[in-house]
Amino acid sequence: EFLGNFRITDDVIEKIDLVDVEVAKKGKNKHVLTFSSKGSYKTAVTLSYDDKKDLDHVVTFSSLPTGTNRTWVRLYAERDEHVYGGGEQFSHFDLRGHSFPMWVREQGVGRQSWDWVTHVANHLHEGGGGDYHTTY
Repeated sequence: EFLGNFRITDDVIEKIDLVDVEVAKKGKNKHVLTFSSKGSYKTAVTLSYDDKKDLDHVVTFSSLPTGTNRTWVRLYAERDEHVYGGGEQFSHFDLRGHSFPMWVREQGVGRQSWDWVTHVANHLHEGGGGDYHTTY
């Protein structure tokens, strides 16, 4: 860590698509789905909401296979559907078609790696430059 910037490097050894889905439990305010790959790597995903507590669209992962250290989530959207949210994203209001990390970090200086200000901040301050998804 340096000035709020973290350098994280690693290699993905294996990425497994969990394409099989089973409805494990269906309730009024909660559904539990079990995703797997041919019966292996079972992962339970709970979709819930609670109007009284003002909790809307809560997604919880549980029963992750041993050794799992990250998950990727891809959501289906209709052709004309828009995507908003993902925290404070200042570069694009509609995030449809854009990939962005869900990692919290300091904003940094500048917005694009090719910009001179960002380039200088990255080289003089060990990654102090910003990116399209962290600065405004």
